[in-house]
Amino acid sequence: MPINADDVFRALPPPPDWPELAKAIASRPMPKGNGESVEYGLQLLASALTGEAEARKRVIVAIQAKAKDGGVQSAVVYGSLLQQISQAVLAASNDPETIVRTLERQLDPNTTGMMPQLQVPNLIAQVGREKAEAFLRRLTNSNAQLTFNSRNETQRLAQKLAVELIDQLRTPQWGLVDSLDSVPLYEALDKRFSKQTNAPATLPGMPEVEIPPENAGLGMDQKINAQVYYMLGLIAENRSKDAVAVATKIGGNRGMFLPEDAFKAMERAGYTSALDNFFFDLLSQNPTLSFWDQYVPIAAKAGETDRMVSLARASAGRADLSDVKKASIHQVLFKALLAADQVDEGVEEMRKLMASDASPSTPYNNSINKGELGVMLAQIGVLLKKPEWSDEGVAAVKKWFSNSSNADQFNIWQTGGIAHSITEVLIKLQKGPDAEALLADALANAVRISHAQRQYYGSPTIEQQLLTEMAALYHRAGREEDILALLTQSPDWGAADLSDLGNANFAISEGFSLESMHVGMSSQPIEYLAASALMAAGKNDQVAKIVDDLLNRQPGLDRGYELLIALKGRDALPRLEQLFSRDSFEERPLIWKAHLLRQQNKLQEAEKAVRQAIAIDPSDGEEGRGDRMRAYAELADILEAGGDKKNADFYRQVVTAIRVSEDADQYYAAGLLKRAISMYEDGLSHFADAYCIQSRLAVQLASLGQNKEAEEHYRRAYELMPDSFGRVESHCFGCERVFEGEQSQGIAERVFTKLVAERPDKPQVHYLLGYLREEEERFNEARTNYEAAVRLDPDYLNAWGKLEGISEHVMMDSKEHDDIVFNLLRLDPLQRHHHHVFTQASDLTGLWNAVEAAAQRRLPIATNLMALTASKIALDKTKSSAPAGYEEMLMQSQNQLERQSLTGGDAVAQTAFVRIAGQLLFNGVMSIEE
Repeated sequence: MPINADDVFRALPPPPDWPELAKAIASRPMPKGNGESVEYGLQLLASALTGEAEARKRVIVAIQAKAKDGGVQSAVVYGSLLQQISQAVLAASNDPETIVRTLERQLDPNTTGMMPQLQVPNLIAQVGREKAEAFLRRLTNSNAQLTFNSRNETQRLAQKLAVELIDQLRTPQWGLVDSLDSVPLYEALDKRFSKQTNAPATLPGMPEVEIPPENAGLGMDQKINAQVYYMLGLIAENRSKDAVAVATKIGGNRGMFLPEDAFKAMERAGYTSALDNFFFDLLSQNPTLSFWDQYVPIAAKAGETDRMVSLARASAGRADLSDVKKASIHQVLFKALLAADQVDEGVEEMRKLMASDASPSTPYNNSINKGELGVMLAQIGVLLKKPEWSDEGVAAVKKWFSNSSNADQFNIWQTGGIAHSITEVLIKLQKGPDAEALLADALANAVRISHAQRQYYGSPTIEQQLLTEMAALYHRAGREEDILALLTQSPDWGAADLSDLGNANFAISEGFSLESMHVGMSSQPIEYLAASALMAAGKNDQVAKIVDDLLNRQPGLDRGYELLIALKGRDALPRLEQLFSRDSFEERPLIWKAHLLRQQNKLQEAEKAVRQAIAIDPSDGEEGRGDRMRAYAELADILEAGGDKKNADFYRQVVTAIRVSEDADQYYAAGLLKRAISMYEDGLSHFADAYCIQSRLAVQLASLGQNKEAEEHYRRAYELMPDSFGRVESHCFGCERVFEGEQSQGIAERVFTKLVAERPDKPQVHYLLGYLREEEERFNEARTNYEAAVRLDPDYLNAWGKLEGISEHVMMDSKEHDDIVFNLLRLDPLQRHHHHVFTQASDLTGLWNAVEAAAQRRLPIATNLMALTASKIALDKTKSSAPAGYEEMLMQSQNQLERQSLTGGDAVAQTAFVRIAGQLLFNGVMSIEE
């Protein structure tokens, strides 16, 4: 395989050797021709490693000269690299003059190509409003398209100036139209460029390209985005007739992506009812427009579900619509009926869809195939104890699997989820043999399709998933011998050893797998299933090796701890302590340590351990259904064993409340919204001080338009949050959007401001206020709050992570940014809780040393856990007969596994200037030669 830049940088010597390496690079003569690219790359690498800013400037100047005078090909290659260099300079600099000069340099058409796109940072935060405005005003003489990573004050200033300077603009800035107050800007751009052809500047020697005004700028996607925001802005201005005209134009573009953020912005601004009325009027006139997917949830939030259902019914029955269009509306209608708790009618609509020959999947967005419909119907049958519905759903899924036309278009990601979900239904219905037969058929079909398309998919992911599902089914049935047979005799694992499957971190989840559902579910990795089967066979030595590897990879997996304790009993304590010492933000080893200590009647030590676990992450939101709040369940058992039944009962009520809310999650994800709401309320009757239940209930009530009812739950959730967050917090299903919207933010403002005054020494209070400020795009204030949190608690991991996240929006020098990165590495060396970004690191010696120190905490990847005999034979045959490139693809996958263990060289390679050096060493010279 060819060597690439990552391979080279992974092999870099340690920092003490870098000065000598820089000298060796400096002594090399500059060759003529294409070899210059390599030398520029080496020189840029040396300057980055040694931190010599002047040496870096000399390289950049040489590249600029090459881009300007080296001909068309050099201009293209080096011009692209100069854009990246400019971005790297911007990220590393805190000098306002340097930042402005660097941005201006990016606008030079001699170095940026035909029509440059300028990614603008939050310039006001970096250089001040005066300099930012002066720079943006100069853009009227440029063809550059402005882009922003996120909304901020600089973007809003650019919107204002674009209206003011509309007659001087050379290109339409559709990307700036992305807020409800952008109506004047859209109309000014539309008027200015409606009849004008935009001819951008070109490189010397290259022909001019005429770009139609409709496609000018960032392209049709950006124009559609702009039109959607314009339409919503018109609604907000009560210009309904104009909005209808725009909506009709957009609605004719079937299959176009409509920006969900635009509709959320409308809701946050308090226009939910206005939007509901608009969609009702619009779709009453023309039900074929593509706004039904937006209308249904809006109607629910506005509390107008009955009206929406009536319109959908009437539209679906219109004689002048085609079968495909009717099928599209029926896909909306059944969701509307379920949401309105008209379940019988909703099921009848699902039946019509499953029986229909029309397939809206091609021309319509977000359509649900018949396999997914069958799963939903079967699961609703389980939830509502309607076995006849479940039987219908199962039959529909079987038909979908067996339909050859569907099979030829097999969605490799949908298949496993559908098979898993319907298997769960069959198990709940106590129809294990049917589940096994269905999985066998699905596997046979997947093998046929996947083998035919192996050159496209590379690895048999779907087969692995279905085989693991089969193993999980056998495990539930106590058929451990069949698991071992499946592992050794199936040729379709796509791996030679169990460790290869563990490397892929592949797992099947228990519980339902409803459409777009993120409720947190317990996992049964194939390593766990194999170890359980081997334990039943008495092969404990092999089990011990697998369990060790499993917990090294997934230290938050309760199933792994169950195996460990079943294998070692009280002798597992040292291993539990070792796991916690490697990751002080993973609470699971402490919970199971407390479990063992309780069994030994060491109640005082057990209580101390479990309370320490609760303090790490009280909300426990990332754990799966049935495992969340395990620490509270263990604490209840400890207290009862010590005679404190009153407090034991209290903590059992905590757990019961969470279990009830987890059940409600299933109903909500199934579309049974009103029923779910009542279940969340029931959960509160068991424990009213669960912030996650309060927040979920608030979000769901608000989404149904019950804003007054939601307000009290928002307030209570925010009051409970400081004591529900540890140094890491994990949001459970439904809590992710708890700061979204004007109503919730207003309540949070009052609660957190009061709490900061009352509890100034509580780090979580400052953190939460910073969280809110960030959501409000008040980034400098957010930084102040996050910094207050880490001053009070230097080990507050999530606060450090938030500081890194807002670094692009505030003025932060390289040392301050390095301090954030090094603290994240110190606290989370294995990167299990926070994905560290090294792009802006400037102290590469410090970065190398920090990463190498973190690497000492890692354990080696296990190999030779259990031979997958038949699969290895099949894999060897596939390699010998596979199409060109297949073996190389497998090798690349194996290399990716090696890179899971981050080295100092890997981290350094992620930094901006070293990454650009790598392109000069490899990509640049190859592009010129081509």
